[in-house]
Amino acid sequence: MPSEVADLREDIATAMSRMRGVGRPREIERLTKHLVPGEQVLDMTRGYYGTVGWWSWTNSGWGMIVLTNRRILFLRHHWMGHTLVDVSLRQVHGAGFTRGVGSGAMKVLRSAYTAETFHSVDNEDGERIVHEVRTLVAALKRGAAQP
Repeated sequence: MPSEVADLREDIATAMSRMRGVGRPREIERLTKHLVPGEQVLDMTRGYYGTVGWWSWTNSGWGMIVLTNRRILFLRHHWMGHTLVDVSLRQVHGAGFTRGVGSGAMKVLRSAYTAETFHSVDNEDGERIVHEVRTLVAALKRGAAQP
């Protein structure tokens, strides 16, 4: 196990080991500050959130998409601060992934009218995470899990 992974919580190190793409060290280092007691990291990947343009440079950009047993997070730490997108699994109405050449887009539906879209997500990571999100949401609807 690489030395940078050895210093992490076991759940974060395991999620990192599943990731095909390169991680974002700033986000991974700060991830535990965004987790609540009892929250476990299940999976993660790198992706792009937001729009392109000079007006959106503080909120858009590359970061980490993190799936926990309670929510989906997008973390981006940059010199002006950080961007945090937080979607409780209880809010998720659906999730999908569109494959591209090398990377694709992951969409998480909060309602019929609201979605969070993450671009440039590794195809294998994205499909795996969407499958896990669907499984967790289905379990919540059945009452089998209590995040």
